[in-house]
Amino acid sequence: MEECLARQEARTKAKQVPPDAVTRQAAGVPTPDQLIDEGFDHAYYADELDLLGLLLSRSATADPDPLADVRRTFGEDLAAVFAWHHEREHGFATGTFAVAGREITVRWMDDGDPFDHHWQARLNEACSGGCPGPQWVKVSDAADLQCVYLGGAPDEPWCDGCESHRLAVG
Repeated sequence: MEECLARQEARTKAKQVPPDAVTRQAAGVPTPDQLIDEGFDHAYYADELDLLGLLLSRSATADPDPLADVRRTFGEDLAAVFAWHHEREHGFATGTFAVAGREITVRWMDDGDPFDHHWQARLNEACSGGCPGPQWVKVSDAADLQCVYLGGAPDEPWCDGCESHRLAVG
């Protein structure tokens, strides 16, 4: 209450609240004990709360966002049309961006090297090595996906089906 009365001093006379009104309002605020008596399980003064601890607790128990990496890399618009596949393909988590019957399949490349995690997009063209395996190319943003969609390859493609897992296509 003293802080409220002190703040009145900085206000213009037209915006000041009469001191007796401030005193009445402060007297009407229940104490934590009164709130417990009314049936609340817990009651605290705001300055007693460990807000960081509460935020950490809530975040630690929250379900992880399965599209967080998609949003971070490709943006909200593309995340809205993305779905993870239920089964892994060649050991990788795969998913598809799909709109009106057109789609791009991507996978998250994580071979255990913490410095080489990245996305790959499946190319529509067949492997030039003659095998039936799909070709993939590294993508790092929406512009790379657009390049793949338009038939390009923003990086050197490789084939999963050939004995050499990173056979560059020329």
